Amino acid sequence: MLFDKPGLAGRLPASQRTFASNQNSMTRFTLDPKPVRLLLLLGALLAPICASAAQLQPETAKAFEQQVAAAEQWSKDRLDGRAPFLGTNASADRRQRLQSGELVVSPRQGKGDIAVEKGIIHHWIGGVFVPGRSAADALDLLRDFDSYQRIYTASVEQSKTLQRRGDVSRAYLRLRKHRIVTVVLNTEYLVEFVRADDRRWYSRSVSTRIAQVKDPGSSEEHELPVGDDSGFLWRIVTFWRIEEADGGVYLECEVLGLTRGVPYGLGWLIRPIIRSFPRDALAETLTDTRNALLGISRDVSPPRSLSRVNELSAPPRTAPSSAIEAALP
Repeated sequence: MLFDKPGLAGRLPASQRTFASNQNSMTRFTLDPKPVRLLLLLGALLAPICASAAQLQPETAKAFEQQVAAAEQWSKDRLDGRAPFLGTNASADRRQRLQSGELVVSPRQGKGDIAVEKGIIHHWIGGVFVPGRSAADALDLLRDFDSYQRIYTASVEQSKTLQRRGDVSRAYLRLRKHRIVTVVLNTEYLVEFVRADDRRWYSRSVSTRIAQVKDPGSSEEHELPVGDDSGFLWRIVTFWRIEEADGGVYLECEVLGLTRGVPYGLGWLIRPIIRSFPRDALAETLTDTRNALLGISRDVSPPRSLSRVNELSAPPRTAPSSAIEAALP
């Protein structure tokens, strides 16, 4: 997008002249049609590829299970004290940056995407600090699955607690995401919360069912067979680690997702999208969680049991700045 002062539009080629302006504004803008045409062309090329059928294979599912097992051992080492409880604030520098309001998102391994037989495993981790809030506040919010549709409005259309017994719950989320094409998924999860001590908690959420919705919102709406769809998301496992310290609560979210592989010869085009999507989704989740805890999310009030560890010294920012880090060890 090119910005031009009044009176200079006539000097531009006809294809780049100002096409819109605010009558009360002194700033006009022009849009070069070439990048627009390129984006439209890419969308036209990628949409049928992304929407084409893909079937989850046993070897693909097995590779994901092995990656999840390794992630669980990584988490167990932290629960047992063999490593810092939170990976995202293990260093003094990261802890200080989190306290200043920065959001840290990192590939958990490599560049965040791991190619396996007929699929891709996405493995990312991120952290955020919420001042003036406690571990109990974070737990109340993360356990309130019925409110997810109001907290995570950009991706969750509907949410419901299916069952809860102590620290174990079953939950339903209807997800909607747009990346070239719009995808709607009916998903179910088994979620367990584990208390490490008075100030530290850990949770593990495992998808038990993911079904892609065909023609959502229409009279023809129906689910595609599980594992025999477009391959946007076949499996997802999420770990939350919560630590109350430094006058607030640190939240760390680690996500592993399994999707279809990249069609042969199109890696150069699709892989940047594949890498950016889970990263952006994780950053969005952390930001929405932080804002909800602070009572400044889109339309969510703080949890009823919200307590203050310390009074905030200054109004919090709605969206913390983010940083992409190298893969954690």
